[in-house]
Amino acid sequence: MTLVLAHRGASSFFPENTAEAFLKAIGLGADGVELDVRLTADCSLAVHHDPQLRDGRDVSRVVASSLPESVILLPAALDACGKSFVNIEIKNDVDDQSFAKNKGGLLELLRVIKARTNYKKRILVSSFDRGCLETIRELDSEILIGYLFADENFEKAIEYCLAMGFNALHPADALVSQSRLNEAQSEGLAVCVWTVDDEERFRELVAMGVNCVITNFPDLGRQVVNNYVRGGQTNRSFSGTQVNFKEETSPKKSPSS
Repeated sequence: MTLVLAHRGASSFFPENTAEAFLKAIGLGADGVELDVRLTADCSLAVHHDPQLRDGRDVSRVVASSLPESVILLPAALDACGKSFVNIEIKNDVDDQSFAKNKGGLLELLRVIKARTNYKKRILVSSFDRGCLETIRELDSEILIGYLFADENFEKAIEYCLAMGFNALHPADALVSQSRLNEAQSEGLAVCVWTVDDEERFRELVAMGVNCVITNFPDLGRQVVNNYVRGGQTNRSFSGTQVNFKEETSPKKSPSS
C-alpha cells in the first residue's frame, strides 16, 4: 500500500528529528519516518535538519560528544524506528558540504545502515545532491536510493535515475500528476512525494497510486490510506507494508545533460 512517512517524525508533538518524535509517529500509524543526517567533525552522523545548531555552532565543526542532548546520532534514531521504514535524507548543501568533501562520511553511513536487519527493503537513502547519491551507488549496488528534486524537469529526472541505477523519485508535491507517476512507475521507479499535509491532496495521491507520501501529520495520512483500503479500492503499487522498488540497479541509458 501507499506508505505514510512522518516528516522528521511527529514534529507537531515532539521536537523534530528526535527519538520521541519517531516513536510518536509510529504510534500514530506511520509506516515509517523521514529523517535528516549531517556529518559532524569526527565523522559521526547527527540527525539534524539545519546546518547550524540552535546555539549557532555548525554541526560540521562539532564532534559528536559536544552535540546537545537533543541531537541524536543515526544509530539511536534507527533504534527508535525499530522495524519501520526509514528514509534517510543526506543533507549536503551550500552551507554544509561535509559529505561531498569527506567520502568517509558516506562510508560511515553505509556501515550504520548495513548493520540493520533487512536494510535492503526498509531503509532508503535520499538527497538533492547528485554527487552523494552517485558515490553511494558506486559503493553499494543494492541499497535503496531516492533522488530528491523540486524544480527539475520530471522526465529528465526519470532518465537520470534510470541511468544511475537509483530506485525512486522523490518529487515535490506540485510536480506530481497521474501521467508523470505512470511514466515513472512503468520504468520500475517508486515515487515518494513530499511534503503533503492537505487531506484532499493526500487522498488524490493515494488514489493515483504513489508509493510513499511524506507528511507532517502521519495520523491524518494513516486515516486517508485506511479509508481508501476500506473502500475496497486498490493501488497497483500496493505491496503489504513495503514499497515496490525496482530491483535492477544497472544503468539503462545515459542521463540527459
